[in-house]
Amino acid sequence: MLAVQLGAFPNRINATGVVITMQQALPLAVLLAAIKPVLAAALGASKQSFGVDWWPQQWAQAEERAFEIAVGAVLTQNTRWENVQMALSQLEKAGIINASQVWESPLSALQAAIRPAGFYRIKAGYLKNTARFWLDSGGQAGLAAQSDEDLQRGLSAVKGLGVESVADILLYGFARPVWVVDAYTRRLIDRLGFPEEARWSYHKLAEFLFKATINPHWTPLQQVEQCAYWHGLIVAHAKRYCRKKPLCRQCPLHASRDLPICPSV
Repeated sequence: MLAVQLGAFPNRINATGVVITMQQALPLAVLLAAIKPVLAAALGASKQSFGVDWWPQQWAQAEERAFEIAVGAVLTQNTRWENVQMALSQLEKAGIINASQVWESPLSALQAAIRPAGFYRIKAGYLKNTARFWLDSGGQAGLAAQSDEDLQRGLSAVKGLGVESVADILLYGFARPVWVVDAYTRRLIDRLGFPEEARWSYHKLAEFLFKATINPHWTPLQQVEQCAYWHGLIVAHAKRYCRKKPLCRQCPLHASRDLPICPSV
């Protein structure tokens, strides 16, 4: 049971029209601390299952790990990961694996390989842009030598790499401590009774979540591990319980007897 005082917070209404009572309206930062162990226990989540190596791997060798993340971050836009896996498998069969091969590959061959991921014409162009940037920056070694700010700035300038894609690459490809905010994150925050916060800009929400969950006294590696852990935890929860059509009656956040953690039922 959390040692917090209830009743000092205003009523809220989330996007589904559920009224969040004063007794339920804990500050979001406190609520996040409450849900972490509940979700971890329900999902069987360990550091190994949702750590820095959680991001699904398919074909890259260790030295090409970061570029694999970049390719996956582009391909996963507006599609399911299962489709991305098919596209990655076809890239491997076609011998289009590293940045040089992506850049030198005929556009038609690249499009054919990634067709299962959808929007293959657009995404092929994005992959070409990413590969050119990668090579011009000295490859993985050159990029890894950059500061967090310079690396984020450079990736953000690549056409086709949005803020979420850049965060994926920073966190999983280069082990930089950043919060990945995706649709699952916003859905969870809204259903917990924080619709206004769920609509914050990407950077505002990511900064808030980082400060709310990451101890500034932790080592950089510990911060990276926790950012990855949170991301994996939320993704797993969204796929199992907090779906578009949620399974609220089965959700551990509803069933918890310690706190009425999630009122969206």
